[in-house]
Amino acid sequence: MVLKQQLTTKLSQKLVMTPSLQQAIKMLQLNKLEIETMIQKELAENAVLEEVDENNRSSSNSTESTEYDQTIDSISKEGKREEEKDPFEKIDIETFFADYLDTYPVKRRYSYEESTEFSTFENTLSKPQSLYDHLIWQLELCTDEEILKRIGRAIIGNLDKAGYLRASIDEIVDMDADFTPEKVREAVKLFRQFDPPGVAATDLKECLQIQMEYLGIDDEVCKALVSKYLRILQKRDYEKIEKELGIDREELKEKLEVIRHLDPKPGLKYNEERSIYIEPEVFVVKENGEYKVTINDEGLPKLRINPYYKKLAALKKDGDEGAVEYIKEKMKNAMWLLKSFDQRQKTIYKVTESIIRHQKDFFDYGEGHLKPMILYDIAQDVGLHESTISRVVNNKYMHTPSGVFELKYFFQRGITSETGDEISSITVKKKIKEIIEKEKPKKPLSDAKVAEILSKEGLTIARRTVAKYREEMNIPSSSKRKEPI
Repeated sequence: MVLKQQLTTKLSQKLVMTPSLQQAIKMLQLNKLEIETMIQKELAENAVLEEVDENNRSSSNSTESTEYDQTIDSISKEGKREEEKDPFEKIDIETFFADYLDTYPVKRRYSYEESTEFSTFENTLSKPQSLYDHLIWQLELCTDEEILKRIGRAIIGNLDKAGYLRASIDEIVDMDADFTPEKVREAVKLFRQFDPPGVAATDLKECLQIQMEYLGIDDEVCKALVSKYLRILQKRDYEKIEKELGIDREELKEKLEVIRHLDPKPGLKYNEERSIYIEPEVFVVKENGEYKVTINDEGLPKLRINPYYKKLAALKKDGDEGAVEYIKEKMKNAMWLLKSFDQRQKTIYKVTESIIRHQKDFFDYGEGHLKPMILYDIAQDVGLHESTISRVVNNKYMHTPSGVFELKYFFQRGITSETGDEISSITVKKKIKEIIEKEKPKKPLSDAKVAEILSKEGLTIARRTVAKYREEMNIPSSSKRKEPI
């Protein structure tokens, strides 16, 4: 075999992700709060970018003009100015972005007076104590034995949000060579003394039994109801319980009232989800019968390229080629950022307008008139790819006259009615909820009965579909909805 070097020419097509395209895609999927953080970071890292102060703009411009003239004059006198103008000298930033800036109203129509009040005391508080922190604190106080502390941390690490232990004794033993079954059981027993009562239980029965022991409830009927009849209680078969325990309905009511005051999920009080604050990306208001879209740019700094560096990039002094190239690179990055940001705002505006056109009945008449819609519908309307639409609507919110909705909310698959009309899953869920709300508490409707009622209204869906939508709305089954005694 002869090995030799040779040059060949090959023609091929491939997708190249330029830095500007990567930045545009990244910015498109960020929400308003994330965009604010990103812009502030760029302002801190890129000296070419500056924030426009609307109040002092005119005065600053005159000062900057004087500085630029002095700089240009000093360089000209030294004879170090370039013979030819640099391409950056010809760039008019306002014209460069004109096609992006005149297609949508970026300025928000809402204005609020700045508050001079101090933050409330509640806003200065630290984060609430978690279940982990609460149990670790008790563990450190209750034992000085290091092995029990290590096992205790392993137990805490295997608790779910409700406070139940989701690992067996053997599984905890296998976590460390120093752990023994006897020590693990000792640690679990230690947790039975901790607050909240019932934490580290393995199931509901054990959790309630621990709480009854902690509260000193020694009633035999209550103990029997928890240890033997929890499943029957869930089915509300009270007659069977009364017969087997030899008690009447009034006594059963009394015992059940005691059990109802126990906490089936003791850990949740330390795992409450904190409020998540959102800022709408767009505002939709109705004016003269038409819906107007306004991009929410409240709090976003107005950016521009500093004219001082733009002038410097057009000049060239001996020995300063590196500095000029550095400024040019920063200017290029700044222009990419400005272009990507404006393209993002323009795209969000176009997508929002398209959503309003497709879902006008929703905005006019409410949630029950939401139409089925998929990403492809909007992509075809605005001439973009479905993946782009997905990035636009992800984690972004719209403020409407009916409330604040995530943009993804408007994309729902539909079900065809007997009349041939497409009805969204949201509308079907609302109908199911209304039917259940009108049922008799002592005789709740089964999923099959709900499906039958919907069929009479011209909407034929399977019983399992009713069950699926009911579970998604966190509505219990008919047996659990039955009015308690």
